[in-house]
Amino acid sequence: MFVNGSKRNISPLCRYMDSVDGFSLIEVLIAMAIFSIGILAVGAMQLQSMNVNFSGGQLTSCSTIAQGKIEELMTLDYDNDQLTQDGSPHIDADPPESYEVSWVVTDGIPIPGAKEIVVMVAGRGKTVRLTYVKAQPPEGA
Repeated sequence: MFVNGSKRNISPLCRYMDSVDGFSLIEVLIAMAIFSIGILAVGAMQLQSMNVNFSGGQLTSCSTIAQGKIEELMTLDYDNDQLTQDGSPHIDADPPESYEVSWVVTDGIPIPGAKEIVVMVAGRGKTVRLTYVKAQPPEGA
């Protein structure tokens, strides 16, 4: 076989390349549809990931505030007014902005001579409850 009237031979590879038509329009459209569905799924996963990350940040803030309040209550004397059952639930007079902090004290739980302190922090659509047990110090200590 000759190319453009020349006497040069066409290699078998060139003959094969001339016979390949490429992709049809319908094949390209199907591939684009499949690709688009995949991209939409990745976008939906990204949105869900952002929502979960935001929610986790809110829970972390609530937990940090509750832990700080427990540490503050741990430093108080066993007979402090903030650690009595009277007036439960106790409400923090100066909580962080957008949060409500309260705690309930129960005497004799889980054992006599101990106080169970349950700190509750609510804010920004989340609520966290942390429990701590404060033991009565031995006499003379």
